Amino acid sequence: MRKKVLSFIITAIIVLFNVLIIFYPRDVIEAARQATSLWLNNVLPSLLPFFVGTSLLMGLGFVNFMGVLLEPVMRAAFNIPGCGGFALAVGMTSGYTVGAKVCASLRESGELTKTEAERLLGFSNNSGPLFMIGSVGIGMFLSSTAGYFILITNFLAAIITGCLLKYYKFERKSITIPQRKNILKHAIKEMESVRKADGRPFGKLLADRVAKSVESILHIAGCIILFCVKIKVGETTGLIGLVTDFLIRNDIIKEQALADGLVY
Repeated sequence: MRKKVLSFIITAIIVLFNVLIIFYPRDVIEAARQATSLWLNNVLPSLLPFFVGTSLLMGLGFVNFMGVLLEPVMRAAFNIPGCGGFALAVGMTSGYTVGAKVCASLRESGELTKTEAERLLGFSNNSGPLFMIGSVGIGMFLSSTAGYFILITNFLAAIITGCLLKYYKFERKSITIPQRKNILKHAIKEMESVRKADGRPFGKLLADRVAKSVESILHIAGCIILFCVKIKVGETTGLIGLVTDFLIRNDIIKEQALADGLVY
């Protein structure tokens, strides 16, 4: 019964949204134009090269190479396979969505279990250094020192979160650190085996990875445009204001009740 009610509510909201689009076409077009400009000028040039690059590295077996080398560290610290170190490194250097994208790709390829992917996603999707130092530190606080401070605290928070998530759905038997004498040699063999198993020539691999990366970036464009339009429609119709007033009013009522001792 609850699922039917929820489905009905979602359908009603979508119908209302489409009706409002018809009544406010100028605002919708303007919001969509601004969202498209944001995606074209900022998101596309900053994310697409990283999407293509990381996807190529995965296809060439470099992730498996890193996975073997980082297995002891990643297992001991975060209870995830060594390949998670690649997602963590890329997430910290490239900024938001890239870490999550790599994590999802590792899950799709079977490198991570569902639980391991959930652990990794919790601390590998971070803001990029360029944004924290340039946009926030210098742009907002007019200080590169503030930017570096934010960068360090952000990365430390991610590492601490990863260490805590080590115990998420914890199983002691899952922490098995392999002991290998020549770990570099084994890593190279692992990379070569992945490349042979793929079998595609580099040109074909590059074309496929570019196509997949463009598809992913287009999905992001769709989400940006959709939510920008939703926000604009909500502002134009006053729905956002009504919801905000309702939440504020409820919060004030709760605070008053706590002050009066009516709620504990």
